[in-house]
Amino acid sequence: MKRTPIYPVYDKYKAKVGMAGVWEMPLEFTNVKEEHLAVRNNVGLFDLSTMGEIDIKGVDALEALQYLLVNDLSNITKGQVVYSSMCNDKGGIVDDVTAYCFNKNHFWIVTSTANAEKSVNWIIERGKNYQIYVTDVGPGIGLLSLQGPNSEGALKNIVKDDISDLKYFQFKNANSIDGIPIIVSRTGYTGEKGYEIYVPAIYACYLWDQLIEKGKDIGIIPCGLKSVVSLRLEKAYVLYNRDIDETITPVEAGLGWTVKQSKSNFIGKEILEKQLKDGVFRKLVGFEIEDDYIPKTGDTILYQGKKVGNITSGDIGYSLEKNIALGFIQESFSSPGTRFEIDNGESHFKALLVQTPFYDKKGERLRV
Repeated sequence: MKRTPIYPVYDKYKAKVGMAGVWEMPLEFTNVKEEHLAVRNNVGLFDLSTMGEIDIKGVDALEALQYLLVNDLSNITKGQVVYSSMCNDKGGIVDDVTAYCFNKNHFWIVTSTANAEKSVNWIIERGKNYQIYVTDVGPGIGLLSLQGPNSEGALKNIVKDDISDLKYFQFKNANSIDGIPIIVSRTGYTGEKGYEIYVPAIYACYLWDQLIEKGKDIGIIPCGLKSVVSLRLEKAYVLYNRDIDETITPVEAGLGWTVKQSKSNFIGKEILEKQLKDGVFRKLVGFEIEDDYIPKTGDTILYQGKKVGNITSGDIGYSLEKNIALGFIQESFSSPGTRFEIDNGESHFKALLVQTPFYDKKGERLRV
């Protein structure tokens, strides 16, 4: 069991704590619907300290990441962030990550929660032929995330520097209240305007308290993991160990746009290029559930009584007032408007294949 640096304040805010993998985390503070809609309409505060931060320095830092990641970092500049998959030799996704550029010899790789330790070891092993220093700095960092239309106003309550010019997929070093050093970025996992605050772990609880206290006038609320899941699903953002893993490629998962074939070499290049050229057998698609049922991971997807795939994620789309799901099906059945049934082993439920994202209010975009 692990706990984040912000764990000590959970009880103060009446968090409903449960296990998420090996982490003891707040699943809800009030209820998932209230938190979900607060992010869509106002602002919510999340503890994302379970994600990993890997510091990579050295004369070969850029060259190493060009080999390790499928996206192209050749034109990246100081203060930019790039989203990418990190793949194995068969094109399967080892992790989906963001790369932060401090300079061409210094980067951070921010990992998914599920793969923080695995990704450190992968980078060390597969980057051993490059002159780089790899350091797991995650244990010393707290990660707070402000998400929602009023997130900038909430952030300004604690940041002394001007952050109004910070664009999507950019970051900067800044000073918080009492001179606390932080890194502020704009990436996000909800589809709304949002900011991440990387802070030394010893100050994480203090900044959390200050954000809540100083944000009372705009109605900021703390949010738990359940609303993270429902918010990301409305945008059809993938979740590791549900929608993607080492047996699934970026092309199959709808992340083919991150694969830059112009690069001379990267792990999994041959297989991924072939899939981009020839197509794939299976594809990740979205479903609206027409019956009163929330699909579960592993449910069978049927077309005219025949199994054509499986559900990977399902939840209530609170912004849509509909039950929604993602799942892999045979590509030949993937036309929007096609009707399917979901089989949970006991009953069948009607489902309609739809275009994703399910929720498309003008907010943040992932494609960078």
